[in-house]
Amino acid sequence: MTATAAPSHAFKVEYMQPFVSSLKGLFEEHMGDSLTFGKMVVNETGKVDLDISGVITFSGTVIGRAVISFPMDVAESVSKAYLQMDPLPDKAYIDDCVGELANVVVGRAKSALDKHNIIISPPTVVRGEDFVIAPQRGAACIALPCKCSHGDLRLDISIVTAGEMSRKL
Repeated sequence: MTATAAPSHAFKVEYMQPFVSSLKGLFEEHMGDSLTFGKMVVNETGKVDLDISGVITFSGTVIGRAVISFPMDVAESVSKAYLQMDPLPDKAYIDDCVGELANVVVGRAKSALDKHNIIISPPTVVRGEDFVIAPQRGAACIALPCKCSHGDLRLDISIVTAGEMSRKL
């Protein structure tokens, strides 16, 4: 990931904050875990260098994508805690859980962004290292490293208003 300090004009905190609050609330309420957050940076390339990611796209008067990514061992540990299953009956539960976590984070954030009439996609789960989820055209991709008791994870958000996007085309 090419990382630079997040310039204030690259995104609107009012768009990012609902996703951060949603992720924090999810870990606290469903797993009794707290998250600490690192420094937000611009992910200029959209490169994701972690093992598994849950991706949700959304549209409405704001358009974008949210990506929650984990190293595989962290995804497995988080899945066990979230699903309250140890051991997991099958490794496919990890994929399902990562997709569900992404879905819950975006669903919760959607309520804070309701004035934008957002429609969210079903989650897509991507496995593997060194792939790119291209930022939304006309928007910066902001990466936020996070840490919980299970290990490190990352939240990437790329969001723009439909009006801003059409001006960039």
